[in-house]
Amino acid sequence: MKLACLVLAAGGSSRFDGTKQLASIHGVPMVEAVLKELVPLFKGNLYCSLGANAEDIKPYVIDTASVITFKDWSLGMGATLAYSISKILETAPDLNGILVALGDQVALKTQDYEKLIHGFTGDVAIAAQYADLLGVPAIFPKSSFKSLLDLKGDTGARKLLKDKNVVGVPLPTAEIDIDTQTDLLRYCKR
Repeated sequence: MKLACLVLAAGGSSRFDGTKQLASIHGVPMVEAVLKELVPLFKGNLYCSLGANAEDIKPYVIDTASVITFKDWSLGMGATLAYSISKILETAPDLNGILVALGDQVALKTQDYEKLIHGFTGDVAIAAQYADLLGVPAIFPKSSFKSLLDLKGDTGARKLLKDKNVVGVPLPTAEIDIDTQTDLLRYCKR
């Protein structure tokens, strides 16, 4: 099966008070740390969506992933996701699925993403299960691409994961994301 991965890192990080994507995670910029875990699984099919502060972040991404720059990132995560999926499908129209990951889920490791990939059959979405919900990272099958392309505003893919046919894979570390400086300090002290 042919899969691609999209890491969303386009937001303005308003609650973080700084460029969150470049915050240090054990000496490495956050976005680079997340991408490093995905490279072994997606070598030529790894994409990173940038928006706010794109020119500052791009040097930390360009050697690892194909960069998708969304100038209208302020329209929200749904709009960013739809635009990014459209760009991926322009270059790789024959995909069976796309794994959507977040650039601030720093606790996830390569083996966590492998669990999702191994459970993906191509028929239904497969999503991380944590804190009594299904969320990203998640792999969306080809049958979901139109729904992803139709997303608008700040509503991301979570509504697509409420379908009763979505398969959950327990990934408790997916609950950890960095939204504030306090989150960053707490994570780095672990």
